[in-house]
Amino acid sequence: IANWRRTKSFETTEPDIITERMSIFLALLMPPGEGGEIYPTITPINVFPLIFERCFGVPAGLKPDHGYFSTYESWARFFETDGITDPGP
Repeated sequence: IANWRRTKSFETTEPDIITERMSIFLALLMPPGEGGEIYPTITPINVFPLIFERCFGVPAGLKPDHGYFSTYESWARFFETDGITDPGP
Protein backbone atom coordinates (compact mmCIF):
# COMPACT_ATOMS: atom_id res chain seq x y z
CA ILE A 1 0.00 0.00 0.00
CA ALA A 2 2.90 2.35 0.66
CA ASN A 3 3.90 2.32 -3.01
CA TRP A 4 0.32 2.93 -4.16
CA ARG A 5 0.05 5.91 -1.83
CA ARG A 6 3.15 7.33 -3.48
CA THR A 7 1.77 7.10 -7.03
CA LYS A 8 -2.00 7.32 -6.35
CA SER A 9 -2.48 5.31 -9.52
CA PHE A 10 -3.02 1.74 -10.60
CA GLU A 11 -2.03 2.74 -14.15
CA THR A 12 1.70 2.53 -13.48
CA THR A 13 3.79 -0.44 -14.56
CA GLU A 14 6.61 0.18 -12.08
CA PRO A 15 7.96 -3.15 -10.78
CA ASP A 16 7.43 -2.28 -7.10
CA ILE A 17 3.78 -1.36 -7.73
CA ILE A 18 3.17 -4.54 -9.72
CA THR A 19 4.81 -6.59 -6.96
CA GLU A 20 2.53 -4.99 -4.40
CA ARG A 21 -0.60 -5.62 -6.47
CA MET A 22 0.34 -9.24 -7.20
CA SER A 23 1.02 -10.27 -3.61
CA ILE A 24 -1.31 -12.75 -1.95
CA PHE A 25 -1.94 -13.69 1.66
CA LEU A 26 -1.47 -17.41 2.16
CA ALA A 27 -1.68 -19.09 5.56
CA LEU A 28 -1.59 -22.88 5.75
CA LEU A 29 -1.41 -25.30 8.64
CA MET A 30 0.12 -28.38 7.08
CA PRO A 31 0.54 -31.70 8.87
CA PRO A 32 4.14 -32.73 9.53
CA GLY A 33 5.71 -34.85 6.82
CA GLU A 34 7.62 -34.95 3.61
CA GLY A 35 6.68 -33.33 0.30
CA GLY A 36 4.33 -30.52 -0.46
CA GLU A 37 6.78 -27.79 0.49
CA ILE A 38 5.51 -24.24 0.14
CA TYR A 39 7.89 -21.89 -1.72
CA PRO A 40 8.05 -18.05 -1.89
CA THR A 41 6.85 -17.68 -5.49
CA ILE A 42 3.82 -19.97 -5.21
CA THR A 43 0.66 -18.92 -7.00
CA PRO A 44 -2.86 -20.02 -6.04
CA ILE A 45 -3.00 -22.62 -8.85
CA ASN A 46 -0.42 -24.75 -7.00
CA VAL A 47 -1.73 -24.59 -3.42
CA PHE A 48 -4.09 -27.58 -3.49
CA PRO A 49 -1.71 -29.90 -5.36
CA LEU A 50 0.88 -29.28 -2.62
CA ILE A 51 -1.71 -29.95 0.10
CA PHE A 52 -2.72 -33.22 -1.58
CA GLU A 53 0.93 -34.22 -1.89
CA ARG A 54 1.56 -33.62 1.80
CA CYS A 55 -1.66 -35.17 3.10
CA PHE A 56 -2.22 -38.07 0.71
CA GLY A 57 1.15 -38.69 -0.93
CA VAL A 58 -0.30 -37.84 -4.37
CA PRO A 59 2.37 -36.42 -6.72
CA ALA A 60 1.83 -32.68 -6.98
CA GLY A 61 1.81 -32.21 -10.75
CA LEU A 62 2.49 -28.50 -10.38
CA LYS A 63 1.49 -25.97 -13.00
CA PRO A 64 3.81 -23.12 -14.02
CA ASP A 65 3.62 -20.18 -11.60
CA HIS A 66 2.62 -17.19 -13.70
CA GLY A 67 1.07 -13.87 -12.81
CA TYR A 68 -0.75 -11.43 -15.05
CA PHE A 69 -1.30 -7.72 -14.55
CA SER A 70 -3.61 -5.20 -16.17
CA THR A 71 -4.32 -1.54 -15.58
CA TYR A 72 -7.81 -0.12 -15.12
CA GLU A 73 -7.45 1.85 -18.32
CA SER A 74 -6.50 -1.24 -20.35
CA TRP A 75 -8.39 -3.85 -18.35
CA ALA A 76 -8.49 -6.41 -21.16
CA ARG A 77 -4.76 -6.25 -21.91
CA PHE A 78 -2.74 -8.52 -19.65
CA PHE A 79 0.99 -8.32 -19.06
CA GLU A 80 2.89 -11.34 -17.74
CA THR A 81 4.69 -10.42 -14.52
CA ASP A 82 7.31 -13.18 -14.53
CA GLY A 83 10.70 -11.64 -13.88
CA ILE A 84 9.15 -8.35 -12.73
CA THR A 85 7.78 -9.19 -9.30
CA ASP A 86 9.95 -9.84 -6.29
CA PRO A 87 8.78 -12.75 -4.11
CA GLY A 88 10.03 -10.94 -1.01
CA PRO A 89 11.36 -12.54 2.16
